[in-house]
Amino acid sequence: MHKGPISNGMRLNMTPEQRNALIGSLSPEVRSTLAHIASLGAARETQKAAGHIDAGRRAWAGTALGHAQSLSRLAVELTRGPREQ
Repeated sequence: MHKGPISNGMRLNMTPEQRNALIGSLSPEVRSTLAHIASLGAARETQKAAGHIDAGRRAWAGTALGHAQSLSRLAVELTRGPREQ
């Protein structure tokens, strides 16, 4: 398993099993902090999507919204902790 800091992007690229194992190895405080960071990223991606929509760039908006959705799901996973296998 990876040692050292792991970005949201790295966590999103993990398999569900890898992500669950990583989440299980984190303290509740760390999970809470990472969930907060993921939710901030989701908010930023949603703002970017709104700008793309206003500028008529619907495809780019869709990409930003998809990323926001992924970050929101990651925040949920971090908030609830590891799942039972």
